[in-house]
Amino acid sequence: MKAKLLIVSMVLALVALACGNTPKKSEAVVATPLAEEATLPEGAIPFSYDRHLVFDVMIRDSVKARMIFDAGSTNLVLDKAFYDERFAASGTLRRSMVQGAGNSVEASWIDMSGWSYQVGPHAMQEQVALVLELRKIVGDKADGMFGMEFMKGRRVEFNYCEGYMRILPDDFPTDGYTIIKCKWLDDSKVRMLVPMAVYVAEGVVVRGDFMIDTGFPGSVELCSHVDVGGALSAAERRTQKVGGVGGSSEEYLFTAPKVEIAGFELNNVASSRSANDGGAMADARYEGIIGNALLEQFEVVFDFAACELWLKAE
Repeated sequence: MKAKLLIVSMVLALVALACGNTPKKSEAVVATPLAEEATLPEGAIPFSYDRHLVFDVMIRDSVKARMIFDAGSTNLVLDKAFYDERFAASGTLRRSMVQGAGNSVEASWIDMSGWSYQVGPHAMQEQVALVLELRKIVGDKADGMFGMEFMKGRRVEFNYCEGYMRILPDDFPTDGYTIIKCKWLDDSKVRMLVPMAVYVAEGVVVRGDFMIDTGFPGSVELCSHVDVGGALSAAERRTQKVGGVGGSSEEYLFTAPKVEIAGFELNNVASSRSANDGGAMADARYEGIIGNALLEQFEVVFDFAACELWLKAE
């Protein structure tokens, strides 16, 4: 039987920024080191945070893996070299193409043999795994990624500075949190858009919906369709051969004087504006994406049932 060609959509972009502490309202962000030791609360699942959220995951009851949680992706993703070493005999691969943050599509594979995996005490079953050369994008720190299929319908806390995730009960107290009503990108209800404002330069403000993407290590990236006039004419332009899934990317680097989200104000935020002609960063349905370097400034709760983002400043 001839292999069918499949098109898969996901988001993954790479910008390196360091972890900082959480801001007060209308206060600049000041970086502080992570605590060397922390006592985790009951039910917490630890992760290592090095621009990405990396978890210890057990696949098919016996295979240990280091997996990134990516809120911009839907299904299980496995690195091709890791897959070939551990699973090549257990499923039949079908050729596919994946669209991501880069300018074009990228060759990949689909394994539809059924996949079980466990994050902490929480087990998940998915039918499909996407297989691609992930390590050339994120490095050797990860064997794969899990995404929004795992998180659907759950209320989840992420504590970046103490390094844990916790799935919360419905009666978890909201005291101290600012709750932002978000909206879904589409009817699949797997990608969340949050309203915010990015001050690009004096007199140039981008207001609208930004997609939350924990697979993106940076703070803010504006989509290429966003018109900022000549505000970035003197900005550094960076070209990357591997700018995420989908190959090369181009972007303008700048420091946003101010970013506003739910009444919180972050000053002097390292940002970028995509110059891509295609891919996720040319999508007109949102103004840009926000990633870990912005989210780490807060105690964060994602309510994937109510489509809400909760933020608390320490």
